[in-house]
Amino acid sequence: MAEYHEKRGRTYTYHRCCRSKPGVPCREKPISLAGLVEQLSTYFRRLAIPEPILGFLRARLDRLDSTQSISNARLREQRQKALKGLEREQKELLGMRLRQLVSDEEFQREREALNRRQQDLERALTEEQVVDSGQEARRAEVSKTIDLVHGAPLVLERGDPVQLRSMLQQLQLEITLRARRLDVSV
Repeated sequence: MAEYHEKRGRTYTYHRCCRSKPGVPCREKPISLAGLVEQLSTYFRRLAIPEPILGFLRARLDRLDSTQSISNARLREQRQKALKGLEREQKELLGMRLRQLVSDEEFQREREALNRRQQDLERALTEEQVVDSGQEARRAEVSKTIDLVHGAPLVLERGDPVQLRSMLQQLQLEITLRARRLDVSV
């Protein structure tokens, strides 16, 4: 939480914890905006990833995405072909029953087996789509986090308090203040 104090015509900004319990004031002394930015800068400089490594990681993520997409597409195609094959088998079975080449009991047994296989394939296709979207979301989150951490020093250096708060919220860091020192945990 920001506090603003004016002294000799200048405005000074101090920050203190904002998660104190109702009715219980925070006992920690506030930290100046400059001190807050300096400590956060130190933290993010320790996390800084050199540009060549960052490029390697991004290329690796892209390659994994591409490989996974190709693999998923092949699997989806195989399952769809299997579903079409099951439809042909069901038509053949019905034709055999109409020509009385199979008994009612055998027809029922085979039709139920084909229906179970069809349901299993349809369920697998549906679950695959859910897993794909979950993996894409995780990959996007990792990429976004890498970009945020990489750009954090620039936001600290040139950004305004709103951008700083937005970046910290997106990174979901737990920041506590003890004796005017920041303790940052993930």
